[in-house]
Amino acid sequence: MFVARSNSERLRDSFADVLRTQVLEASQLAGLAGDDPDLREAVGEMLERVQRTARALHLDQVEQVAATAARSMEAGAGGDALLPLLEACRAIDPTAAALRCIIVVGAPAGGEPEPLVRRVPTVTAAQEVVFEEAALAVVLPLDALVAGAGAGFGDVPRYAWGHADDLACRLTAARHGALAYFAAPLDLRIVAARVRTRALLSGEPDRLLLVGASDSVTSAWVRAFADLPVELTLLRSRDHLLATLEDVDPAVVVLADSRAAELAVVLRGHPEWWDLPRVVVTDDPPEGLIELVLPASLPLDRLRAQGRALLERARQDRELRAQDRATGVLPAVALLRAADREAAIARRGRLPLAIARVDIDEPSALRRVHGSAGIGLALRLLARALQEGLRGTDLVGRIGEHGFGALLPSTTAVAMRARFDEVEQRFRVLAEGDSRLEGVTVTAGLSDLGEGYEGVFLRADRDRLQARRGA
Repeated sequence: MFVARSNSERLRDSFADVLRTQVLEASQLAGLAGDDPDLREAVGEMLERVQRTARALHLDQVEQVAATAARSMEAGAGGDALLPLLEACRAIDPTAAALRCIIVVGAPAGGEPEPLVRRVPTVTAAQEVVFEEAALAVVLPLDALVAGAGAGFGDVPRYAWGHADDLACRLTAARHGALAYFAAPLDLRIVAARVRTRALLSGEPDRLLLVGASDSVTSAWVRAFADLPVELTLLRSRDHLLATLEDVDPAVVVLADSRAAELAVVLRGHPEWWDLPRVVVTDDPPEGLIELVLPASLPLDRLRAQGRALLERARQDRELRAQDRATGVLPAVALLRAADREAAIARRGRLPLAIARVDIDEPSALRRVHGSAGIGLALRLLARALQEGLRGTDLVGRIGEHGFGALLPSTTAVAMRARFDEVEQRFRVLAEGDSRLEGVTVTAGLSDLGEGYEGVFLRADRDRLQARRGA
């Protein structure tokens, strides 16, 4: 099933991102394959999937280059055989984050090459290529960053690396504009994975909840994060703390209430919020307090550095927790991998497999009125409706910015239609409890393997759009 050229540019762009991710994963695995027949076979299967996706998107050049790469891998070529394919995918949209290169300054030679990571010897060399390459980020030695070398990269995100991974180095890096800090010796695979994950998640601002703060403390925190994509919510009274945590879902909670130490103990023992990063703001901390304590009189530059380091650590912790929740709502990459696995099982056993897409209707209108907090609330309620409404054997994961995908083994789209009608109704019931979601609805689309695996998510999204138009 091809994507129609005339009226599907949004779908085409969305699934072009999926194609780039497939190519990047194949190139990373190809570099490890060597003479391992199983890994080489896996790369071959991934390249076949790339060809099918490119064909569905009418990307003839990419399809041809993928076929050439597949033949080269079969003939015993190494991971370099996929470099033309990477370039062909970059040419679709040079600004696409998935395949923009990462510039690393001063990394020692040797080790396995990492696709789309370009090593350069000096800061000057990096400045010459960073804009020409439309680089995703630049990774600088800490001493060069401290010396002011990071000023020549414009808005390109900066990261730091050095010979120690302690708090002092992290704070120094944050103070000079680095989004994260890497220890030496550099593992380029870790660098690439962390930078790409950060870039792909950067559209969602960090949310910070400030509880019971005085006007002076509130002003200091607002000024500390004024130049960052941070949403800061102020809760004057502790009485509504748990409800506000549910609404805001912050990355960090800052407790500046007169009974902040007691609130920290409450959160520490809470079944849902026990691992939420907490900061206590007080000039006189009680004994035995294990939370991070920041004085109310902390100078602005130190508060800014501490806050950035704290948000970065909270972001990393969230990424790890998302990867560990294999039985809950999966990250998009994990769902796509699971789809490949379930489709293979269904084909071998000649079993049905249905695929669903469920998205928030008119998300831009919701974002204009209530910001990302409104989108986040709607997504949490939709995830809950899906988990309560689907079977225990079904898998749910993020697909796109405003919805979810679901894998429904051993059933068909027709058989599951009524169940997804119930999911839509369940969301409406849940949304009635919050005035911010008044009138917000969701729509589901379904497809199955009857027309083949290639394009199955596209068919589900097309069914969703048709259902939305017919509503």
